[in-house]
Amino acid sequence: GHDPAGVDATQEGQLAVLCPACPQFGKNVPNDLEDISPNQHWLYSLFLAINANFHLKCHFVSNDVKDPGLSHGWGYFMEERWYKAHLHDHADKVQESLCISHSTVNMANTKTSKGLAATGVGSVVCAQHDMQLANGVGDLQKGESK
Repeated sequence: GHDPAGVDATQEGQLAVLCPACPQFGKNVPNDLEDISPNQHWLYSLFLAINANFHLKCHFVSNDVKDPGLSHGWGYFMEERWYKAHLHDHADKVQESLCISHSTVNMANTKTSKGLAATGVGSVVCAQHDMQLANGVGDLQKGESK
């Protein structure tokens, strides 16, 4: 059935299809893991993988007024306000790669990323079954001008 409270009652990540094989309390994992023997704890472990595509670019040409999204954090993408607030709180942290042959991290603030709304996209997935996590996808914003 339909929710009597309407679409406004939709919670963040609620529209995402969850991995049916991954451990989920109340569905396929016992609520009390104390009864599980230590040699079976691995059965209830969640294996995650993080991936990013740095070739996807989004220029500052649109906004939510001109081109509104279908939902705001209800599916796979993070809710933008909370995500940008987190980025703002951590914007001063400079991260440099120690790997000589991998310069992606070091190139994050170059002139090629200025004027972009997003410098790529990153996601967290179930590593065993390749399913996206609810709110596990976000635009990479490192090159965004403030």
